Amino acid sequence: MFNIHIFNKTARSNVALWIILMILPAVFVNIIVIVMKMNIADGQSVAQVSKILDMGVFTSMGFEIVLIYIIIVANKLVASEVQSGAITYVATSSVPRRGIISTKIYFFVGSLFVGFFVVLVLTAPVIGAMQDSLDISLGGYVLKLFGMFLLLFATSSISFMASSFFNKSVWSFLVGAGVPIFFFLMNTLSSINSAMEPIKYLSLNTLFTDAAMLADGKSLGMGAMGPIKLQVANSNVGGWIGQYLALTIFGVGMYIGSSYIFVKKDLPL
Repeated sequence: MFNIHIFNKTARSNVALWIILMILPAVFVNIIVIVMKMNIADGQSVAQVSKILDMGVFTSMGFEIVLIYIIIVANKLVASEVQSGAITYVATSSVPRRGIISTKIYFFVGSLFVGFFVVLVLTAPVIGAMQDSLDISLGGYVLKLFGMFLLLFATSSISFMASSFFNKSVWSFLVGAGVPIFFFLMNTLSSINSAMEPIKYLSLNTLFTDAAMLADGKSLGMGAMGPIKLQVANSNVGGWIGQYLALTIFGVGMYIGSSYIFVKKDLPL
């Protein structure tokens, strides 16, 4: 079920935050690629950007910035409106609860998907134009970016369920922000050294695969800017497909559960 009026109101109240926090990862990627391309080290034929993108965008700043958007907006979508009584007023009108929560899910997931698409559109041309001078392939980059989107999708479902379950914003923030931050910290700590590696299994972020971005794949044709390398190098295809599928199933299941919780819960008058 979908309600266009609720969708438009929700979009208007969150569009400014979306523009700021969704565009920044694309800015970071382009800055890293361009600066590294302009400063290729002596004795190297390509700019070493893959590790910098991994550490600076996919597992650090780029992920954290979108995570801020998820935590803030998830709380605003349900818990904040329940606490203020706004959503109770709407629910007692002619709009069914399932229509309310479904519309908010469509907006939330849709905003993440559009954000992924915008980042791809803003960065792929830059990487495509320079890939002969970079140690990444366009295909590997797109795969990695898609993996980050799926991780953010799964993470957003946790924050959204917390917002759907609790009637107070403070509890929604505590769980909706605390669990994703805990996962991020566990995954970060596990990468410090081999002794800490086992704690990665305490984090959902572990399912974000290290699919290779290295540009040793073969060229699959000519583009307007030269050969387009789309092959993903040295990646365990069976591994990342399973991991990406697990993130998708987890996210979908959590959103379905959130819808059920909201429909069945008692709303404060």
